[in-house]
Amino acid sequence: AITAGGLRLDRRLTTRMGYLENPRAILEHQYAAEDHSILIRLVFGQFWNQTVVPRIPRWIAPNVITLTGSAGVWVALGLYLWFAPTLSGPLPTWVVVFAAVSIMFYHQMDALDGKQARRLGAGNCLGEFFDHGCDSMVITVVVLLLIGTLRLGDSWAGVMVTVSVSYVGFYMAHWEEYHTHMMILGVANGPNEGAYVQASVMLFTAAVGPDWWPSHENIRFITIVLLS
Repeated sequence: AITAGGLRLDRRLTTRMGYLENPRAILEHQYAAEDHSILIRLVFGQFWNQTVVPRIPRWIAPNVITLTGSAGVWVALGLYLWFAPTLSGPLPTWVVVFAAVSIMFYHQMDALDGKQARRLGAGNCLGEFFDHGCDSMVITVVVLLLIGTLRLGDSWAGVMVTVSVSYVGFYMAHWEEYHTHMMILGVANGPNEGAYVQASVMLFTAAVGPDWWPSHENIRFITIVLLS
């Protein structure tokens, strides 16, 4: 049993109870996930476990890895706003390439922070809160980068709708975890395959030029709907 507010609560009861009904239950939280991503199983999984993780110094905290990964996309957004404050003007090619690389880099760091935490035995509810808190902010930044890449910033109503839609999948995944105590990612999911699809759109833009999207309105609309 544990003590909460002067009451002795059975540990199993606090684990089953939701955080909304009993905030103290978060202290008992253990993160569990199933990632069925094709990209992870076929490309990155063994590379991370056998090559990268053993070479990460043990003195580097998992949250530092998370923060380092997220810094890149924030820098990319700053560059976008510097060269195209309304996210509707042309961008230098190198800025778009930097944004694509920052998204791929964040994906790598977002995976490695959890592996480092398990390696050090430092996994806890605070680490998950920090990791997924960064994820929630990065989602907004990445969508804004995509909007700037496709030059859709001239309609802020459209921007807000796009950002809102992008949160549906993120929210539903965590709502499912709240009830099932398991984060389940499908064979093709946003955090993995989605990140590289978005980065590919940016690299494509860098290759064909920033004026390609405004001249292909239908394709631009379909692309932003699918990626958001």
